Amino acid sequence: MERSPLYEEHLLLGGTFDGGEGRRLLGPSSYPIGSTGEPDPVDGSVLVDLSGIPTILISGDGSQQFAEATLAGSRLAVGETAFEASLLGDGSMASVPLASRTGRQEYVLWDLTPRGETLFAWLGFVKGIESDGFRPYGGVSLEEVGERLVPLLLWGSTATAVLSDYARGGEGVPTPGGVGNLMLDGRIESLVASPKLGDEPAYLLLVPPAFARVMWRSLLSFPSVSPLGTTGLAARVEQALPWMPFLGTTDTLKLDANELLSHGLVREEGGFIGSRGIFG
Repeated sequence: MERSPLYEEHLLLGGTFDGGEGRRLLGPSSYPIGSTGEPDPVDGSVLVDLSGIPTILISGDGSQQFAEATLAGSRLAVGETAFEASLLGDGSMASVPLASRTGRQEYVLWDLTPRGETLFAWLGFVKGIESDGFRPYGGVSLEEVGERLVPLLLWGSTATAVLSDYARGGEGVPTPGGVGNLMLDGRIESLVASPKLGDEPAYLLLVPPAFARVMWRSLLSFPSVSPLGTTGLAARVEQALPWMPFLGTTDTLKLDANELLSHGLVREEGGFIGSRGIFG
């Protein structure tokens, strides 16, 4: 059975692994109520182990054109991150990943929904499209890279202050909607994204596996930070992202264009796969 690199840390905190069918995230579903912070605190921040989250790296020549065809939200500049719908040709939903543009020809997608496999399969299909011997996305590389870095989500009112404590040499933490490399404690090179999750700051830290336990313990040493299981995380995410409950199925799913527009998941000018399917 696949385990999180932080499995032993969760056991020390009394974490419970429910092993439910279709479980994707490898962190515990919950911790004991009380000293370890379940349910999540009203004040302060939560720390969540997101190991197991589908993580897709798009790179190589043509990556920008590929991303802007398969991601229906805003056209990201380097250093930007946002939740974006990815639509099939008929306008039905592949998924809504958190998309980050980490380089001129490099994007990273994380999928919190149960639709990660659908998304990866769809992107692979588009990458392989060929017409009269021409493959428009032949130079694009598509990889699942979830095992390369350990994802930790720090989310709450004190998150910015806590993370800023690790920034050295004048480095600033990403602003909401931003992504970039950050040298934590001056020695741990990490990718940090700041997704817009409701009104409180949130940071997705991608930490090298060799430093994951060090960072986990260090972040929990702050009195304002408490661990949170995946059950509590799901409840918080559904509050912050009103569209998330709709994506709790792997069945065929088509959402109304106005709803997608109102949540900023698609761009009004179109120019992406599936735009005719939703706009007519």
